Amino acid sequence: MKSEEPFDRFYFWGDMLLRDFDEVDKYMVNAQLMFKDLSKLKELDESFDFLTEEQREFLKGFWVSFEEKPAGSKEEFLKVWRKLPKVYTEYVKSLKKEKLGYEGMIHKEVAEKVMSKGVLGKNEKGEHYIFAGFNALTKAEENIISYFVGEGANCYWDIDAYYMEDKWQEAGQFFRQYRNHPVLSRTFETPPENFKGQKEIKLTGVPQRIGQAKLVGQALSENLPPPGEIERR
Repeated sequence: MKSEEPFDRFYFWGDMLLRDFDEVDKYMVNAQLMFKDLSKLKELDESFDFLTEEQREFLKGFWVSFEEKPAGSKEEFLKVWRKLPKVYTEYVKSLKKEKLGYEGMIHKEVAEKVMSKGVLGKNEKGEHYIFAGFNALTKAEENIISYFVGEGANCYWDIDAYYMEDKWQEAGQFFRQYRNHPVLSRTFETPPENFKGQKEIKLTGVPQRIGQAKLVGQALSENLPPPGEIERR
């Protein structure tokens, strides 16, 4: 059915919907369950028995407060919400047909592939891969990196003992989890204690990400010894 909604209004919630799809895929959430109509709370207990009691109570709280909204607003919301599973499925299907994909969709496909049969070729070695600078991983990123680490890859975490060892420091929350991870834990060593020491900090404004990458390459070439000297070491 043709919509009479003007494009400028559609663009706002359309963009929001695409961001939701992206998050759903990055965290490998079942979209059909995610967008299920839970206004009948009995369905929540039947379909989401894998959730903790706290998580179920949170969802119940949302839908109970939703029931208190005016009838018109409620019906409009449900009309859109019930269409989301089909919109998601058809959107992903059309993108695959065109060999296209948004970031979360690609992350999810790669994660599912490495979980089922891996991605490294016969002559490839995991030790040739390095993951650096990550912090709060999505579920897809966690699965991908865990696969490569299991094949010999390494991770370099941007962490300091100041954040890691103090449970009240939120910046170290995910690192503390990964340190106990069944696979990622092997990439952790005793964290350095650089944060509290004296340091010289130089700030450089770079407008684009590609410019940041070029600047890092330039800084490394100026501060690291030549490749031949590194090999001799």
